[in-house]
Formats: sequence, structure tokens, C-alpha cells
Amino acid sequence: MTGTSEVAGVASKPDRVLGPNYKWIALSNTTLGVLMATINQSIVLIALPAVFKGIGLNPLGPGNTSYLLWMFMGFMVVTAVLVVSFGRLGDMFGRVRMYNLGFAVFTVASIFLTVTWMHGVAGALWLIIWRVIQGIGGAFLFANSTAILTDAFPANQRGTALGLNSIAAIAGSFIGLILGGVLAPVDWHLIFLVSAPVGVFGTVWAYFMLHDIGIRKHAKMDWWGNLLFGVGLIAVLVGITYGLQPYGGSAMGWTNPFVLGTMIGMWVRSYDLNVYAQIGLVMLIGLAAKNAILIIEFAKMRREEGKEIIDAAVEGSKLRLRPILMTSFAFILGCVPLMLASGSGAASRSTMGTGVVYGMTIATAVGLFIIPVCYVFVQRIVERSGKKKPVEAGAATAAAVAEKGGAH
Repeated sequence: MTGTSEVAGVASKPDRVLGPNYKWIALSNTTLGVLMATINQSIVLIALPAVFKGIGLNPLGPGNTSYLLWMFMGFMVVTAVLVVSFGRLGDMFGRVRMYNLGFAVFTVASIFLTVTWMHGVAGALWLIIWRVIQGIGGAFLFANSTAILTDAFPANQRGTALGLNSIAAIAGSFIGLILGGVLAPVDWHLIFLVSAPVGVFGTVWAYFMLHDIGIRKHAKMDWWGNLLFGVGLIAVLVGITYGLQPYGGSAMGWTNPFVLGTMIGMWVRSYDLNVYAQIGLVMLIGLAAKNAILIIEFAKMRREEGKEIIDAAVEGSKLRLRPILMTSFAFILGCVPLMLASGSGAASRSTMGTGVVYGMTIATAVGLFIIPVCYVFVQRIVERSGKKKPVEAGAATAAAVAEKGGAH
């Protein structure tokens, strides 16, 4: 396997020769990174009572609910907001370089979370800030891991590699819950410490063993699109946060005109949209956004290769159908016992499980049809706005490469 790079649409000479085992090294390292990131998405869920007890703060007290939500959801919201932008940065400056940066940022954040010494509100803010930074590292990992695998594996093995990577993501969601329940009663610091040595190992391993063999190209960042996407997701979390606060004569804030949202499953099973349901709701937003990103990422790649917009959307949907269904239904079936919980503490578990199971089922079924349609609609608007079409850009690149080859 030979490593190449391309800058400004012109391919350079091979800069290194990689052995036949490089693709398995890439798969092992990216799987470790994705596994670690998804474990940290869910590890705090079960451990939240121990964490807040450790810092001496009642998360359900007046004015403290926002700390609870941001502690758990900050990681996923930041990851969902930045993953598209960081994927673009990987295309521009090197996917392995951005992936290594993500591993390093994630590891540093894990270390600072472990050494938390503050208490009360100061301790909660410290944890939230470093969880957000940890989410930034996770976004780098998520955004570039699949691209590294796409570069490393031939087309006939690429689906297997991406499937194994998706399995690691599924496993991480459940391993995080188990680790959080096991480690938190011993010492809540351990739920953050467990990521530090793995992160150090993964960072060093990736730095020395992974190489950029993909195509780099100069491109512009869609700042307005990323900004609107980020503001939208953050607004959802802020709305849920204020939905928990008293408003007017009501003990809850769901009559607040700035707060929107409800869930069909909660109505069917006659549950209140309490704090547990809202935690499940924001987690659902992150998972649904991840499915959308998977489809759009491949559709965008096919469009840049010269395919028509509709053909690119259809092919992207077909390529990502199996991983999306596998990830979504494994998650849904894994949460069914949570929805059907009984015994002590069953109300909180059942409420959260109901929201996630109903919401993920509907989001998956509807999203598979709505997401490609939205891509086609938005892509046509963008291309009609006067920007150069991807097909034209691809033709120009091919001409430049052919001209350079003829000169040689």
C-alpha cells in the first residue's frame, strides 16, 4: 500500500510504502478511539448520583438542574455540533493529523476530570467544562475514524471495516453503563481515570503508526451552516433545561413559550416528561444526528465524485443502511429491559427507556426517508446559489492532473 497526498487538486509522488498489515493497524486504533469515546458518552449516566454526592451538590435542588443536564449532555451536544466541521478539517489538513489531535485532547480532558478537587457549583462547572473539552476530542475521533478506514481499506473490504467500527460504537454505549455502575460506588473519580491510560496509549500508537494516505484538498468551511447547526442543537438543550425550571404558577416550565418538545412514547405510556425523560430525549437527539451525518457524509463524497444529486443521496442511503439499522436496533433492543424495568427505582429507568425506545424507533424509521430528501433539497439550493458544482470541480481537478502527467 502506498501513501499519497493531494494538495489543491494535484497529486504528489508516493511518500511512503505501507505494509499489507497497515489497514488492520488503522482498524485497531480507530476502533479503540471510537470505543473509548462512546464509553465516555454513557459512563456518567449511572454514576451521576455518585459524582454529585462527591462534589457536594444536589442536582435536583432549585437552580441546579442545568448542571445535571450539561454534565451528561454536554459531551454529546458538543460532539454532534462539531463532528461535521472536524471532518472537513480532516479533508483539508489531514485526517490522521486531526485524529491524533482528538486523541490527545480527549486524554488531557480525562486527566483533568480525574483530578477534580473542587466542590459545590465550582466543582460542577469544572466538570462540565472539561466534559465539553472531552467532547471536542471525541468529535475529532468520530469525524476522522471512518475516513481513515475508507482510505486504508480496499473497496471490497471497506464495509466490513466500517461495520466492525460501528460494533465498537454500539458496545461502548453499554460498556459505559456497566463501568459507571461498577466504578462509581468505589470512587467516582475512577469513571474518568479509566480513559486516561487508554488515551495515552492510543495517542502514542496513532502518532507513530498511522499515516495520512488520503487526498487532501483546499476547501472552504461552511461557517454559517455549522453555526446554525450548533445553535439549533444547543437551543434544544437550553429549552429542555428551562423546561425543568418553574414558570409562572407552574412547578415546571413546559408552559414557557420558549420551551418546545414532547415525546409520543411518554403520552402512550402516561408518563410525565420529567428529568429522566429529558435526559433520554437529548441522548436521542445525538443518536439521530449521528445517523444523519453517516448518510450525508457518503452522499457528499459521491456528489464530489461526479454523481447526480439524487443518485448520490440514494447511494449514500444504501451504503449506510445496514450500519444504521444495526446500530439503531441494537441500541433499541438494549434499552427494552430499561423500559420494562420493575422493582426499586423502576420509575426512573422505565421513563428514560420509554422515551429512548419510542423516539429512536420513530427517528430511525422516518430519518431514513427524510434525511436523503433534505440533502437533495439543500444541495440543489447551494448549487443554484452560484457556487461551483462538485462535478465541475472534479473535472477541473482531473484536467489538472492529466495536464501535469502529460508534461512529465
